[in-house]
Amino acid sequence: MTKPKRQLFFLLFFLLFIITAPIVILRARGYLFDWNNNIFVFSGSVSVKSWPRNIDIYLDGEKQKYRDLNIINHTMSINAIRPGQYHLRCEKPGYTSWQKNINVHSGISTEFWNVTLFPLENMKKETFSTPSIEQFFISPRTKEELVYFSRDKDDFVVSLLNTKTNRSEEIYRSAEFEFVESEKKENVEWSSDNKSLLIPVINKTTKEKDYLVAPIRRTRLGKIIKVSDLFAEQKTVLADQINQAEKESDSIAAVIEKDQENLKPFKINQVRWMFNQNKEIVVLTERQQLFYVNIEKPNNKILLDEAVSGFNFAGNRIYYSKLPNNLIWEIKNNDITTKRQITFSDIPTPENSFVSLNTFDQYRIATITSNKELFLHNEEKEKGERFFGKIDDGVSGIQFSNDGEKMLYWKDNEVFAIMLRDWEAQPVRKKGDKIFITRFSSPIKNTQWLEDYENILFSSDSTVKVAELDNRDHINIVDVLNFNDYSLADRDLIYDKSNQLLYARSNKEGSFQLESFLLIDKETLIF
Repeated sequence: MTKPKRQLFFLLFFLLFIITAPIVILRARGYLFDWNNNIFVFSGSVSVKSWPRNIDIYLDGEKQKYRDLNIINHTMSINAIRPGQYHLRCEKPGYTSWQKNINVHSGISTEFWNVTLFPLENMKKETFSTPSIEQFFISPRTKEELVYFSRDKDDFVVSLLNTKTNRSEEIYRSAEFEFVESEKKENVEWSSDNKSLLIPVINKTTKEKDYLVAPIRRTRLGKIIKVSDLFAEQKTVLADQINQAEKESDSIAAVIEKDQENLKPFKINQVRWMFNQNKEIVVLTERQQLFYVNIEKPNNKILLDEAVSGFNFAGNRIYYSKLPNNLIWEIKNNDITTKRQITFSDIPTPENSFVSLNTFDQYRIATITSNKELFLHNEEKEKGERFFGKIDDGVSGIQFSNDGEKMLYWKDNEVFAIMLRDWEAQPVRKKGDKIFITRFSSPIKNTQWLEDYENILFSSDSTVKVAELDNRDHINIVDVLNFNDYSLADRDLIYDKSNQLLYARSNKEGSFQLESFLLIDKETLIF
């Protein structure tokens, strides 16, 4: 090769280097050339964290090669994407799909942390061999145990089901009591050591609500105590006063007028185990008196307060709303000397009505009135911010997320979430933001959080659905289970976060059987 040719080649390669080197360097730093505007732009990226893992990701219909994805801590990232709008789709054979129109911004990773795909054919674990089930509840003693109510002719029967062995053990039977209707949303409640049960019942003779308290040893209940019997002496006060009045020649009418309340039959509104206690309960009566009771020393009961419309617990404190304005008060343990008022805004309700009080802690308290109005007390002490106000009408129920950052609430045909704290992860949300999740013409039932508190499970007619909380572009809603012609009632579904199982009560030829389905395999769960 002649010297001029060598010089020409050197010049060409030098010019090529001068041109391409900046491009290579800029691209390595994340810059791409925008041919439309003839400028360099800083690229963006997309990150996806999903269950199950190893899903297929499509960007504008083009499948992303697995080897080209940057995978760190099970998060798959697509790098060097030109800013703009794209269609993102996630798939895996045999699972539901997930898709959104997304915006990729310069220098920013657009993140999706809770992409969940569900099996198209549900992994059915088992149909349990039980009598026709009326209601069922999760037991905290072990992951493999449920408590359920059934009927044997005229008897009310309480049994334990070992879901691992598919074996039932009857622990209590009585012809004296009936079930509390599931619409009342009364739960079987365990003491803090899981050694005693509190069971809501209806007395067949009086038609009044009562509660049974009993220790449980393996699969047997010990001595049954009726909570109403702990208050039996309350019913004799007036009789004693009348006898004393007769001895002292006082007017019986005056005695009766002096204590009209004692003429009313004693009725129970609500009973709960005292937090972290195994022998102590809190009782709210229909007279709206709130009592602390040690079931082994019932004569030493403490009247915590009167004109109480509802109560709940958080930590080692009792929270209750007090009429006439439903202001919320707090008592530490059962010490009435620690009583203090924590809200100062009225919640209007019908006279002498009860409310449903839901507490996460002293800073996050939701009240649902008998008129189904939802009020929220939301305080952030660190920032010196306090909110109290009405959130919505026609509300059926609420659930706090486990971290107290969000609150799920639902109406007959709609589901919403509201942010209780600022949320810095994408999608960024501000405290007080209300997220509309879904609306159906048919009633929505069995609404509850899933494990990640970014997905919501509910039923509509015979179909079980899951909706995400991420409302960028649209909310993905998928069908995960169908019971054909059986329309699911409230409390027919319970999602057990401890083992990712969905328990379902379904109608099989007139008999209500219990089944379980594995929605999420906890061994591969990455939230």
